[in-house]
Amino acid sequence: MTAILHRFATVGELVADAATRYCDAARAAIAAYGRFCVVLPGGRTPLPLFAALRSAPWVEKAPWRDTHFFWSDERCVPAEHADSNYGLAHRELLSQVPIPAGHVHRAPTEIGSAEQAAAAWEHALREFFGAPAGTAVFPEFDLVILGVGADGHTASLFPGTPALEVAGRWVAATAPIGTPAVPRLTLTLPVFNHAREVLFLAAGPDKRKIVDSAVAGADVPASRIHPRRGPVWLYTESPLNS
Repeated sequence: MTAILHRFATVGELVADAATRYCDAARAAIAAYGRFCVVLPGGRTPLPLFAALRSAPWVEKAPWRDTHFFWSDERCVPAEHADSNYGLAHRELLSQVPIPAGHVHRAPTEIGSAEQAAAAWEHALREFFGAPAGTAVFPEFDLVILGVGADGHTASLFPGTPALEVAGRWVAATAPIGTPAVPRLTLTLPVFNHAREVLFLAAGPDKRKIVDSAVAGADVPASRIHPRRGPVWLYTESPLNS
């Protein structure tokens, strides 16, 4: 499906739109399926959204007790490490809202090698979604929130890397890459493309070129994500700290 791009004058306007979309998706999913399964992005891009969701009016609107949290990707570092995507989300959002402990599904980065951790994470996801190993099905997350790098990578799907070509698995391990250069775990393209909704967030003048290119269909990882609805891109030239 064709990507949709919305431009905003300020980070605040972008975040208000993103928080509204988050709450709308949550209510629709719970009405239809009894729960809301959302995938959070890594990096610092979602920090303003986290700040909004833990504050009025959205903290009262979001159905926290019926929400299950997952991650698009994770660095192979301990959960308490400064570079952990889970750790950042825990500090900035999850520890400040009423979420049942069993509704937080982080990647098990403490399990052996990156390949072993990827296998354990996929096993846990398959158990949650009731999809035994070997079955050719993919999960249907209600909402996936992603960022984009200046090179067009999203999650830990970097240009020219083997993880970008994985077709039959839910989770892939990567060699050390990115900043910091550590092994990573990432959900795969088929998982993202089976999501009900995908929302990209991008901010800053340095992201304008890649956002325009990805939306136009340039050959970058982010443009290979095309779920049944969207994806929807929210972009502002204002930097995140504005």
